[in-house]
Amino acid sequence: MYLDDGLGIEKDQKMFKIVSVQVKLDLVRSGFELKAEKSLWEPTKRLVWLDVNTSASWYSYIKLSESSIEQLQFWKLYINEVNVKHFSVDESCHSIIYSDANDTGFGGYIVEAPQNIANGMWIESERSNSSTWKELSVVKKVLLSSINIISGKKVKWFTDNQNVVSIVSKGSTKTILQNLALDIISVCLEYNVNIDIVWIPRTLNEKADFLSRFVDHDDWGISYYIF
Repeated sequence: MYLDDGLGIEKDQKMFKIVSVQVKLDLVRSGFELKAEKSLWEPTKRLVWLDVNTSASWYSYIKLSESSIEQLQFWKLYINEVNVKHFSVDESCHSIIYSDANDTGFGGYIVEAPQNIANGMWIESERSNSSTWKELSVVKKVLLSSINIISGKKVKWFTDNQNVVSIVSKGSTKTILQNLALDIISVCLEYNVNIDIVWIPRTLNEKADFLSRFVDHDDWGISYYIF
């Protein structure tokens, strides 16, 4: 299980004990090994859950941060679409995309439509961001630029950044990265894109790397201080 800490809440002590026994029984029947030294099966008014201090009258609550509330609202909005996804061992796909980013720019392309490439340069305020932010951002940029082609398709997406694979599938504790992941997921849900992001070594991502380093000398502008 990805998250092995659970929290149960009830309004009265009697009902809490009934639920506690049932939960314990269900876990054992499902094959899980319970650690008695780390479990609390008796009702309590105070406890620490996921490093958060909680307190209440026979039940607990967690005060969520603003970013957590936004994430919950996102999942509430899209729960019907997400909930219909089936388990599958089908490894086939309709499109293959490669993407890459570096300190100066980004690039990506669709294998079966090589003329449809996306690349550009980071603006000055973006260059100081982490490499993970840049790699997530290029996924979002390439996704949006090719959405008309991959809409309704299953896409295998290759990146040479392992953090991108993890964050898109599981999320991130860093708000700025989590928001990018949510943006990517919301676009996929809106356009019915089934995206499967896979890590590959940098040596197998040479074309996307080349596109990310391409300098467009016609991409220029006038600094604000001129005005």
